[in-house]
Amino acid sequence: MKAAVFFAPNDIRVEDVDKPIAGKDEVLLRVKSVAVCNATDMHFLKGEIPGVVYPLPPGKPGHECCGEVMEVGQNVESLKPGDKVVPGPLYALPCGKCFYCKKGMQELCENPGVADFAYAQFLKVPARFCYPLPKNVSYDEGALIDLLACALHGIYRADVSVGDSVAIIGQGPAGLLLTQLARFAGAESIITCDVVDSRLEKSSKMGSDATVNSAKEDPVKHVLELTDGKGVDVSIDAVGKSVVVRQAVEMVKPRGRTVIFGFHLKPGEIDLSRVFDRELEIRASFRTVGEEDYRKSARLISKGKIDAKSLITHVLPLEEIRRGLGMIEKGLENVIKVVLKP
Repeated sequence: MKAAVFFAPNDIRVEDVDKPIAGKDEVLLRVKSVAVCNATDMHFLKGEIPGVVYPLPPGKPGHECCGEVMEVGQNVESLKPGDKVVPGPLYALPCGKCFYCKKGMQELCENPGVADFAYAQFLKVPARFCYPLPKNVSYDEGALIDLLACALHGIYRADVSVGDSVAIIGQGPAGLLLTQLARFAGAESIITCDVVDSRLEKSSKMGSDATVNSAKEDPVKHVLELTDGKGVDVSIDAVGKSVVVRQAVEMVKPRGRTVIFGFHLKPGEIDLSRVFDRELEIRASFRTVGEEDYRKSARLISKGKIDAKSLITHVLPLEEIRRGLGMIEKGLENVIKVVLKP
C-alpha cells in the first residue's frame, strides 16, 4: 500500500509499504479521508517535538481520519465490512484500566496504546475505538470529527454556559470549531482574535459577535473596550504560544476562566499576581475524553449544528502531502483545513 513516511524533518516521501493485517480484536480500514492537523503535524514536520526519532512509522503522524471497514478480526461483532467509521484517538488509545480511565479522564490515561496512523491507504485499529459515521456526513467532514471532539472537550473544560462572554484567540480550524461550540453552548457574546482577516470574516459567519486583528491592534485593549473594562467570563488560547496565554489571562474578568487549548511545547510565563488577586482560574484542555466526545461530534455535524464542511479549503491526493503541509506552514490566507485522499 501507499503511505507517507516522515524520514526526517522536512523530508516526507510517499512509499510502498506492507499492508497491515488486522488482529482478532481489530478492524482493517480503508482510509478515505485524512485531515492535516495544523498543530501536531506541523511540529513533526519541523522536528520540534523532543525525543522523536526519525524516520517515523509509515502513516505517522496522520490521526484525523475516517474510512471504510474492509476486514474484521475473528472476535469483532460490532462492525462489518462496508461500515463507515471514525477511529480514534489514534495517538493515545486509553487503556480503560488505570486510575484516570476509571475516573472518566481517558485523555490522561497512564498507559495509552497506539494504533496505526492515517497518512496511508489502510490502517488497523482496535474495533472498540471505531465510531459510526452518520450516513449524511461525508468522509471529508468525518475527517474533522477528531478535531471537533478535542474542541468539544475544550468547551467542557471552559465550562461555557448560557449568558457567558467568551474571547477566543486564534481562528484556525480548532478556533473556528470552538467559536461554533461556544455559540451552541449558549454564550451571549463571542469575541474572536486572529492575524488573518479572512479567518476573522469566516469567524463572523460562524458565530462571532466581534473580531480583532491582533496584528493591527492590541487584542487585550480591544476586548476590554468591548466589555466596558470588565473583561470576559472565559478566554481560550487556541494558538499555542505563551504570549497568547498572557493575553488570554489579561482579558478575563475577576473570577474568570482561561483555558489553554493550543499545543504548547515550551515553558511560558504569566503574571501570577494578576491570577492571585483576581482569583482567576487557569485550565488546560488536552486531547479528548474519547468515545462520547466522538459520538457527540458526529451527531453535531450530522444535525447541522456544527459546520465542518466549509472549513475544508483544499482536498489533495496523498501524493501531494508535502504541498498540503507547506500551505499550512506558510500560513497562506486562503488555507484553513487541508484534507488528503490516500
